[in-house]
Amino acid sequence: MKSRYLIPIKYGRKTYPNSIIPKAQEIAGHFDVAIIRPSNMPYSLHTEYSYGKRKLNSDLIKKFRHITNSHKSGIPQLWFDKKWSREFCGFIKVLVDDNIPPKIIEIHPPFSDYCKSLELFVENYKTFENDILEVFPKTEIFIENRTGTRYPIGKFLLSSNRDIVKLSELISISNLKLRVVLDFPQLFTEHVASRPLSKVLIKDILNPIKDCKDFIAGIHVWGKRRNKNGRLVAHQGDLNAYFNNDMDLKTAFLTEIYNLFDDTKPRYFVPEVNSTNEDLNSIVYDFQTAGFEFI
Repeated sequence: MKSRYLIPIKYGRKTYPNSIIPKAQEIAGHFDVAIIRPSNMPYSLHTEYSYGKRKLNSDLIKKFRHITNSHKSGIPQLWFDKKWSREFCGFIKVLVDDNIPPKIIEIHPPFSDYCKSLELFVENYKTFENDILEVFPKTEIFIENRTGTRYPIGKFLLSSNRDIVKLSELISISNLKLRVVLDFPQLFTEHVASRPLSKVLIKDILNPIKDCKDFIAGIHVWGKRRNKNGRLVAHQGDLNAYFNNDMDLKTAFLTEIYNLFDDTKPRYFVPEVNSTNEDLNSIVYDFQTAGFEFI
């Protein structure tokens, strides 16, 4: 079986198995963060993702009035316009300060109520890419597909497989450096709604993305586990918990990912696990068993 290559990123305080050495760490860089202190390891700056309210009152963010004014019920409105994009670049430059430049900047999509199309997002985003790469020319920029937010009006503009394909086309046309980091649980949530996930659904969701796999530079994986009240909690547990201990469904998921990335391109691997090291190691083992190699 031909290997698929994954570049491990350290998430939180969780540790990989001894045989795997993470090549970077994830550092929070949302709008209520005023200072970062990365270790000597390269880092991925995880910027504002607009799930819930922010205070927007730090001395740092108050320097960027267009950002602080662009919100709905305290939830930041990303990529509001080109002025917002210029301020976002300024925010990141000041946040990074005299630290080493980020290896990766991870961004997130706007909402559909004020940014009506991916075409408009790309026009606003271009300003940011041009400005930030002048300061950090070697930094990679990734955008994550998103679903689920407390934002009261629109929905995230990059959520479905169709959105990912469309954005990839626009990136190619515009010759941008931007790439996609694919969050599988969020993608499945967007597509399945209240239906149970099945082997057929997994294949149907992932198949359209094969044509744009060259624009996918990384993946996010995590589990869901029921708490004592029976509510499913995201970023808890391993893949066994996520698939409700349906081993055939878990195997189908891993097989479809293996088939999706039928090339030798290394991709970043971010295990967004907030529970235990055992859960992280279980996910890593599943990917290794499926034919993925951590490098």
